[in-house]
Amino acid sequence: MPARSRGVRAESAVSSWVRHPGAIPLGAALLSVALLGGVGGVAQVEATRAAQSNAQEGVRSNRDAAVRALGRQAGDWKLSVATWATNGSVIESLTAPAPTVLAAVQEQLSTLAGSKGAPSAFVTDLQGRIVAFYPPQPGIIGEDFSYRDWFTGVLRTNAPYVSEGYRTATTGHPMVVGVAAPVFQESRRVGVVTVLWRLDSVRALSQGARADDGVAISVTDQTGQPLTGVLSVDDRGQPLAAPLAATTREALAGRSVDTIVDGMLVSAAPVPGLGWTVTAAMPSATALAPADTFQRTLGISLGVALFLVLAFTALAWRFVRHRAAEQAAAQYARSLIEAGLDPLVTISPEGEIADVNEATIKVTGVPREELIGTDFSDYFTEPDQAKEGYRLAFEQGSVTDYPLTMRHRDGTLTEVLYNAAVYRDSGGKVLGLFAAARDVTETKLAQAELAKQAKELDRLADLERFQRLAIGRELKMIALKREMEYLKQFAPAEGEESREEY
Repeated sequence: MPARSRGVRAESAVSSWVRHPGAIPLGAALLSVALLGGVGGVAQVEATRAAQSNAQEGVRSNRDAAVRALGRQAGDWKLSVATWATNGSVIESLTAPAPTVLAAVQEQLSTLAGSKGAPSAFVTDLQGRIVAFYPPQPGIIGEDFSYRDWFTGVLRTNAPYVSEGYRTATTGHPMVVGVAAPVFQESRRVGVVTVLWRLDSVRALSQGARADDGVAISVTDQTGQPLTGVLSVDDRGQPLAAPLAATTREALAGRSVDTIVDGMLVSAAPVPGLGWTVTAAMPSATALAPADTFQRTLGISLGVALFLVLAFTALAWRFVRHRAAEQAAAQYARSLIEAGLDPLVTISPEGEIADVNEATIKVTGVPREELIGTDFSDYFTEPDQAKEGYRLAFEQGSVTDYPLTMRHRDGTLTEVLYNAAVYRDSGGKVLGLFAAARDVTETKLAQAELAKQAKELDRLADLERFQRLAIGRELKMIALKREMEYLKQFAPAEGEESREEY
């Protein structure tokens, strides 16, 4: 009896709990809340991680775009200045500075500065004294600028050099960097040619490479001075020492950095060949905004009625997946974006390639070291036509929109129009040929299609005219036939009357 009584009491207790009206709703609610909380917690962690990872990748992508843009532009400036440093008049102005020679150099410096949008360009001797200056400032001629970084940098590297930032003595005193190249007479260095690159242009170039809102780009020179911020200088325009951030110090040492500093996602890297650094930064609040939005949505969902909890969980998960897909698609699209320049080559009087840019390497598929010294006509489907264009350029001084077809190593063809011009020394001797190509493949295809359509229209018009002519001739023949039948009918009777009268 006692045992049976205990069994009855236990069974009754369990049955009453299971049969309670609130058991199933409460259990479902607790299970749903636990499930939603677990999924929500995991989703929040994943969203935060994904948002931070994607934001860091976006910051790094913006940084790399600015590094590439600055590298390409600086390379173009170096090439331009190095080319002008080989000019015969420039060399003669340093070795035999007659008034006529200096006047010629003045015009060439004007052309150089104008082509680069530079505030000034000038020539200095090996002591750093100004020999020729554009725009004309007579008071600067003979002044010693050997303390400038562009001068010491060229003497140190014996190659084209981009200096640290400073305030120039040029009228208006803009903030600039100097792009300089050594001048050689045969193998002897005799001076330096320099053109000034405005810092506001550097700033616009670096900011123009930015693809994401919320990302700030900053550039420093070799000493860590901000080229895109406030540049502190002394009374001679020389840069003053600036406090260096740890990320900038790492980049100046040649290392790329990705980190979080003071609530900012920071990515810094050196600009190859310049010694400059580029830093991209985004506030963590901006980077984590998608995750914060998701967290707020999740908090609101917990207050919704229990029968909507599961549905809202599915919607929230779909929202996260949709958000991640959008970010992945945007990142993929950004990775496909790249700037391209037209192919540019320098050709010697013997027809050999002396120098190329990256666009030429891309369109031919041939590395730079293999291109240099080879016959430029080898990279066209019509080598004889290419040589003819080369000959005309040297005979006439230039050619414009000369049609050729470039051939990639893999067989891909690119229709181009070449524009080429010779460059000479002060004595008129031809030193070589500059040639630039413009891709017109799509244009030619469109023109061919238009010509085909026009020819078809002409054919239809000719057919219509022929039909009208044939109908006219047929009508004339019918009229003539009727007239002849009429004459045959009445001619004999008239003849008889004539004989009777006669």
